[in-house]
Amino acid sequence: MAEGYHEAYRRRIERQRVIYPDEWRFADDATYSSPYFSGGQDAPIGKFMKAPDMTMSNGATMEARVYAAKLPDWQPVEFTSWPSDNGFAMRTRFEGHTEDGRKFGFYALDFVQTNEERLITRWETFVDGEEFGPLVEMAVGVRGPFDSFSSYWTALDRRLRELDTT
Repeated sequence: MAEGYHEAYRRRIERQRVIYPDEWRFADDATYSSPYFSGGQDAPIGKFMKAPDMTMSNGATMEARVYAAKLPDWQPVEFTSWPSDNGFAMRTRFEGHTEDGRKFGFYALDFVQTNEERLITRWETFVDGEEFGPLVEMAVGVRGPFDSFSSYWTALDRRLRELDTT
């Protein structure tokens, strides 16, 4: 699963989208939490993934399009993962350059728990707001941390709509 995540983002430019592997499946009651992206609140990601046309690949592609609009070469440049009996942890360094050559980057630390059926039951993401904040402000137009999971995705959606009309 961890390697599939890395591969999905590593091959984003050549594929023109982020394609998560099939094994990224969520339990119905799966939760997502992040101090930066959800204000530390648990978001019902298992329920979100049941919505029509909502897949990890679609959401990640939307997010990547927003960041790539300002950082065309945005992608993972470092990746490490550690398996466990009930999931895995991973650390990914994403970087990209603006058209005028400025480099932005950040580390994402993720902890993913799975159940016996290998369904994701909990996913937590941690980023350094001092490093990530300027990037998200430049790319999305608003700086976090966000008070809820939906606040982050609303900001991404608004920015994507702006990009689609330019």
